[in-house]
Amino acid sequence: MKLLKYLAQLTLAFVFASTLVSVNTPATAVMTCPGGTTYDAVLDKCKVTYATTVGNSLNTSFTVPANVAEVTIEVNGGRGQDWNPNLRGGAGASITSTVAVTAGNSFSISSPGVGGSAGANSYCYNTTPAYTLFAGYGGSHVKVALSSNPNGVFVVAGGGGGPGCGDTGGTYGGQGGAGGNAGLPAFGTTAEVPATNGGNYTTSPYNNTGGAGATTLAGGSGGTGDIANGGAGSSLSGGSAPCACGRPGGGGGSGFFGGGAGGSRGGAGGGGSSKVTGMTVTAASLSTNTLPSGTATFYFEVLSIPAAPGTLTVTPGNTSAQVSWAAVNQATSYTVTSNPAGATCTVSGTTANCTGLTNGVSYTFTATATNSLGTSSASAASAAVVPTTGVLPPPPPPLGPQIGGFTNSQVQPGTASSLTLTGGNFTSSTAVTVIPPAGNSFPTTSTPITEQELKIDLPPLDPGVYDLEIKNDKGKVYWGNAFRVLQVKRQNISKPSSNTIVLNAFAPGSSKLTLAHEKKIQSTKSKTATVVNCIGYTEGPKTLPTDQSLALKRARAACAAIRAILGANLTYRVAGVTETKTGAWVRRVEVDFK
Repeated sequence: MKLLKYLAQLTLAFVFASTLVSVNTPATAVMTCPGGTTYDAVLDKCKVTYATTVGNSLNTSFTVPANVAEVTIEVNGGRGQDWNPNLRGGAGASITSTVAVTAGNSFSISSPGVGGSAGANSYCYNTTPAYTLFAGYGGSHVKVALSSNPNGVFVVAGGGGGPGCGDTGGTYGGQGGAGGNAGLPAFGTTAEVPATNGGNYTTSPYNNTGGAGATTLAGGSGGTGDIANGGAGSSLSGGSAPCACGRPGGGGGSGFFGGGAGGSRGGAGGGGSSKVTGMTVTAASLSTNTLPSGTATFYFEVLSIPAAPGTLTVTPGNTSAQVSWAAVNQATSYTVTSNPAGATCTVSGTTANCTGLTNGVSYTFTATATNSLGTSSASAASAAVVPTTGVLPPPPPPLGPQIGGFTNSQVQPGTASSLTLTGGNFTSSTAVTVIPPAGNSFPTTSTPITEQELKIDLPPLDPGVYDLEIKNDKGKVYWGNAFRVLQVKRQNISKPSSNTIVLNAFAPGSSKLTLAHEKKIQSTKSKTATVVNCIGYTEGPKTLPTDQSLALKRARAACAAIRAILGANLTYRVAGVTETKTGAWVRRVEVDFK
């Protein structure tokens, strides 16, 4: 049944879950990483990090190991120099991108260590006593480029601008504005993006602007100052602030184009710009790096011959059989063979349609998995099946209660209510038990309206998720997560539950988790739960059945990754939901821990 949105009203709402399917994740072997790299158990990838140190440039390289087809590169620009909590620089950019590679490809990694220089520390003139004033230098960019095509395949994460002049206590001399944050490429684009400008110093009688952020055509211009103006940035270099007596400005951040420096007397430096060319951007944000230096981390998967497929499921037909199995890690194709031989098996994904079988003959099937390195051993043989010409009789109809869904979904708060359940086999012997999230179960009154409709009376209930047990004299059904009673407060609508994470921005047509998704999933290691619900959503102007299938695949991928962290002892459930609505497409997975 379709999931209903939470209602932003001061009412109690019953929210009903789709049918949830248990996830069965096959075990995988730990990857063997080459020398000089380490294994990341959460991401199931090898990684190596290169870092600059403040004031020291970085010039090194990374060579792609054997059996690697793609690398993910996370690049973090440096932060503008911080003097104290009230005198801070701007954040650098953090950009994650992927690129296809072959063994032996080399990538250069370079960074200046810091961006543009700040004005020299100096003393306030015409004051007694003199007070020492400070301004910060800009953060450095980090550039990673393919050595064989450095102008066609590269990523630059810009550095943040340095703060303008201020004294250590904030009493004398003006506090400069925060340095400009580095520009971030839009998701999935390769165009350079300007950085933000540095902050201004406008303490009367002064009105000095900060340095400009870098633009798409040139470095940012310098900020103004009553004693001296800041220098402009240039390609891969931040602007330098004037070394003038009085209040110096902050240095600009470096980047694909450098940010301008702040002018004297408090102006802050602008941020450096970022750019990605020849790679696919999968995430872009502000870096959490606290130093003016930066980092570059390479993530990659080392290919090996795939393992044999697991258990095969076979459904017989008329001179045919359909064979299916769980996906095998790193496999790119599969082959299915019948015993006795003679079947022609056409494989699509993890399903094969085998034709040319003889009706009345017993068959078993095996499967192998293949990638560029070779083919696995054969799987264990499937259970035997016998194709038949006749149409198998339908199974006898179930006699116990059958669950469809509720026709109404909202009641007034603080009062008894009733819900109408659709389904089948509702009789005078039908009984309903409510199972609350805490406390004892209790029976409630139910009345069959017809054999397909059942009225369920409910007392006032506390917020939470409730289960139902519905039975008659022929059988019973347990409905987990049947409904949720939610006290919705208008002021809390925008605040997500602390037990829910949201994985946004899946690529169109793809269920692959990005590095940003995997990092957010890594944060769930501290969660305590017994049930993990992964619900994929696809919303857009015109949804298709394939969109619901993709939503379900994304939910499966999320639950499988979380299962690798929290273990197999929890209950994992997935669902896929689509909704046709105007506006931009939304592709996300919500994970709820109970």
